[in-house]
Amino acid sequence: GPILTTKEGLARKQDERQQLVEVDIPKNRIDLGNALAQGDISENAELDEARREQERLSNKLTQTERELGRARLIEFKKLTGNQVEVGCRVKIKNHDLDEVNEYTILGPWDTNEKRSYISYLSAVAQAVMGQKVGQKSMHKLPGAETETTFEVLEIQVPDPDKLFD
Repeated sequence: GPILTTKEGLARKQDERQQLVEVDIPKNRIDLGNALAQGDISENAELDEARREQERLSNKLTQTERELGRARLIEFKKLTGNQVEVGCRVKIKNHDLDEVNEYTILGPWDTNEKRSYISYLSAVAQAVMGQKVGQKSMHKLPGAETETTFEVLEIQVPDPDKLFD
């Protein structure tokens, strides 16, 4: 399926790809060349390490390009605020801990602990996705013994241009 993201999250992922293509992979090629130039390749730790790094970088590039191909921008204009959707800012009460938290539910490339930006793939986001204000849902969080009761207290549609100011 698609990977939903903000334009900033997409730009970060594109920068990651660019770093691989323009910096990391060319540096690895130089490292490989230097290791090969050392002669005896039967017991060449530098060569083995450079080849492992080459495989890791190649896999990472393939994965990054595959993910970028699935990227779709979150359509903030289509959000109504009537229910919890990707792109919404939500105030949620965890009844078991008797605490209220506010989160903006964005894509996996947008998460930011300081700003309380969580991925729509996270357990908390999944627990409240599609819910309306006042609705309660039971959800078992990873590592928890029992289900937790979540209640949606508030839903807002943020200004996407101000998310990463």
